[in-house]
Amino acid sequence: MLGYPGSPPEFSSTRDVDAILPLQWLESTGQHDDFWEAQQRTNEALAGEGLYVTHLFRESDLILTPEWFTRRVRIQLELRWLTLYRPLPTPWI
Repeated sequence: MLGYPGSPPEFSSTRDVDAILPLQWLESTGQHDDFWEAQQRTNEALAGEGLYVTHLFRESDLILTPEWFTRRVRIQLELRWLTLYRPLPTPWI
């Protein structure tokens, strides 16, 4: 439902958000350790509410167009340390 204004209410019944991690980002060893540490701390903080951060996929684990990263759309959600995007839907040819 994130990034799609006017989504039906039933779309908000999930308690998770899937994330796509670009291979280039994953290959930069040691540069994103703070992300993984924040994920662990967030999961610990949210555990009592039954919420968690998981479903982190490498781009090679999903069916995406080759230009998916440059054709993503920003989700207008103001967060202090995180900017969110979603892949732009590809029209069927």
